[in-house]
Amino acid sequence: FDTETGKIVAIKCLKTKESIESFQSELDLLKRLHHTAIVPYLDSFYDKKGLEIVMEYADNGSILDVIHTYGSLNENVAAIYISQVLQGLSYLHKQNVIHRDIKAANILVQAGVAKLADFGLALDLNEYGHTLRECAGTPYWMAPECINGDPVNHKCDIWSVGSTTIELLTGHPPLFDLAPMPAMFQIAGERPMPIPKNVSDKCKNFLLSCFKKNPKRRPEAEELLKHQWITQALQVMKSAHELSTMKHKKKSHDYKSLSICL
Repeated sequence: FDTETGKIVAIKCLKTKESIESFQSELDLLKRLHHTAIVPYLDSFYDKKGLEIVMEYADNGSILDVIHTYGSLNENVAAIYISQVLQGLSYLHKQNVIHRDIKAANILVQAGVAKLADFGLALDLNEYGHTLRECAGTPYWMAPECINGDPVNHKCDIWSVGSTTIELLTGHPPLFDLAPMPAMFQIAGERPMPIPKNVSDKCKNFLLSCFKKNPKRRPEAEELLKHQWITQALQVMKSAHELSTMKHKKKSHDYKSLSICL
């Protein structure tokens, strides 16, 4: 409890010298990231326990927690959360930072807004360069170039967005029925990624855009924010908000415009 602001915060405590040293680069990165779709760093200090890192408290936990509690999401809700993830990624990529571990467990929900968290695998390409070859991430969400040891850039996050979208819609990432190693072989190979059969055509098109094996052919986060699957869901949310506002104002309804809204 922050006695100065009256807000509940989350505190991560690092107790060993090794954990503090390994966390230092992540801490330096968190200090300079400021965006509404990224869980904000608030403060850090040393005490008898170790290094204490103070972050905003996400009252709804992660999207994975939401799925475990309420089940998989419908397309509109999933698209709205993914749009917020893309906003955060667009900001990161403009800073030349890649997250490398986008998945439902690393997306927290605060006041109904999805925010990126856990920057333990994040990299600043200004520091590491654009020829980095490193197999890092979580198997079912990793891009082919990460698995193959090819040079990686911010487009690896776009692949993970596709895997996370399927996770939100079905409760699991693609190829979850396989063990991690066979799943990685299939992701890195030439076979196309499996798309859930019950998704809409717009959602399928969105997923296929994310799952381009060649990272150069994958769209930027900014481009995906303009995809019909995303804009359609945002329009539905906007219409629902406007309808709710009309009801609360208790004004006489214009049924023609109301029917258009619905």
